[in-house]
Amino acid sequence: MDVSRFSQVVTPTLRVKKHEQTTRYLSTHCASLHDLVVGTVTRGTQTGVMDIDKRWTPINGHKLEIVARSHVVGVIDEVAKTRGRVSADRCRAAISTFYVWCIDQGYCEINPTMNIKARSANGARERTLSDQELAEVWHACRDDDYGRIVRLLILTGQRRVEIGDLSRPEVDLGERLLKLPAERIKTNRSHIVWLADQALAIIKSIPASERDLLFGRGAGGYGGWTESKTALDKRINAARAKAGLAPMQHWVIHDLRRSFSTRCNELGLGLPHAIEACLNHVIGGTHGVYNRAQFETAKAEVWERWDAHIARLVSRPQPAKPAKPKQSASRVAGVTAA
Repeated sequence: MDVSRFSQVVTPTLRVKKHEQTTRYLSTHCASLHDLVVGTVTRGTQTGVMDIDKRWTPINGHKLEIVARSHVVGVIDEVAKTRGRVSADRCRAAISTFYVWCIDQGYCEINPTMNIKARSANGARERTLSDQELAEVWHACRDDDYGRIVRLLILTGQRRVEIGDLSRPEVDLGERLLKLPAERIKTNRSHIVWLADQALAIIKSIPASERDLLFGRGAGGYGGWTESKTALDKRINAARAKAGLAPMQHWVIHDLRRSFSTRCNELGLGLPHAIEACLNHVIGGTHGVYNRAQFETAKAEVWERWDAHIARLVSRPQPAKPAKPKQSASRVAGVTAA
């Protein structure tokens, strides 16, 4: 099946950028089902035969009914393990939508995603990284596309696709700004990001290229999220093991955005409305209707203070080894006397 054609069917009203993201997402997660041996049948008028696009030969000409719930559960659980439970639930929703469409088209009669429970807890995610953890993530980043993206996410608090798909026309080095257009933003509102010293240095360190896009290869922005995150976690936990620490608690890239908001508020780096403006959150209620101010000066001050805070954190050796328990004076004296 051609995922691009599928996403056009199920998401006809999406903006072009969102459509590209949906296509990439479905390609990644539905691909796990393609190599299932589900019993080839003769092409023709038989019910339940998949025959949409020859590029998807592993499932073309196969009966979709034989893709069992256990197969889908295996895909979802693997996503939960490698990318987090929220991503696993989104994967389940994507595959479910795929089967709903197949049923509507007459390719099969059963949706194997039915009655598969959500992997994430109800409600919003709560994971935030401590200062220690943020420093560990920073030190584990390499001087490559992914490392630069993650460090920029730590410093700016933006969404990963907003940084991963940055283009050169959106960067104004003279004014030290990222000027993100509305069509690239989840809230459909343009956004200005101030580049404090470390963020500016990272942008300047990106090698010159003929591409407009700063990260990734080919026609799109950065795309190696899963493999790069797995490698980053391995480096973090290897450093922790060397220091005698347990592996880091599971985290996902979006947790960096929540950590930015939480720590900026805890440290008093700006008023709450300025921190919300840094994140380009839509302000609800009366304030959201009447207060259209962008708080650009206040936003810049938040980013400057946060940049300085991160600079102090990463100047320390990471990760710190656990301190050895001190012996009491009486115990030392007793040992000496003995």
